[in-house]
Amino acid sequence: MLANFAAREDEEWISKQFLRAELAGLQTELKADVASLRVELHTEIGGLRSELHTEIGGLRSEVHAGTQRLIMWMVGTNITLFALLFALLRLTT
Repeated sequence: MLANFAAREDEEWISKQFLRAELAGLQTELKADVASLRVELHTEIGGLRSELHTEIGGLRSEVHAGTQRLIMWMVGTNITLFALLFALLRLTT
């Protein structure tokens, strides 16, 4: 019963060997397509990783520069405040 299968509506019969050969060919094509997609995805992910690394590096630089400006502003403000307090203490005594 499983020796032959109807291939089309016009009742042409095919053998198991023919079906196996066709399926093996399809399997080979599928494997090749999957391998190609895998390489393409690997390339794309590598590019995205590089781009992300660059963006994170730029963001780090911006945060570092902003932090340095903030620290310098706070130090300057504290020095000015203590200088004013010291001057006021000298004037009151």
